[in-house]
Amino acid sequence: MDPARASRAPEEPPLAAGPAAAPHRALPDPVAAAVDRTLRYVQGWVDGGAGASDAGELAEWERELLLGEWDPGARLPLAVLARELTDPAGADRERVAWACLCVTEWALESGAVGPGLAFAEAAARAWPDQGRYAWAAGRLLRAHGREADAESWLRRAAQLAERAGDWEGQARSLAELVGSE
Repeated sequence: MDPARASRAPEEPPLAAGPAAAPHRALPDPVAAAVDRTLRYVQGWVDGGAGASDAGELAEWERELLLGEWDPGARLPLAVLARELTDPAGADRERVAWACLCVTEWALESGAVGPGLAFAEAAARAWPDQGRYAWAAGRLLRAHGREADAESWLRRAAQLAERAGDWEGQARSLAELVGSE
């Protein structure tokens, strides 16, 4: 590997804003509001802010999610995110990323493409040194017609995989890139 390239961190694509990150009309109002609220917390955390005004607010949010009576496929990973973000400095990046992908899977299965893709990108940003999450975000974005965003994430995934010596991850990322050109 070129030493000059090894010292540069791959550029992280920005999170989508606007309609792509907004709740989809396929979700009932209370569910859409919960997904949107938690996404805002996660985006605030990945951007370096707390995402919520205090730990008490997030603890209460976690409690509401755990006691809710709607789909546990969404509620439970959202509750994990609320719990992790009660201590922004101590949040486990791997757990946050995994919970984001759980929300992604649920949202896409529910027809809520915008939030699903936004949580996929949030997963990749939550654990920025893990190329597999960048690859997943890139693949999902590509599958849903967001080629420019997908290409950015797939390039990042290939660079991260190369840096980590993850040749399978690098090959998958490059194969996706070639498929998108």
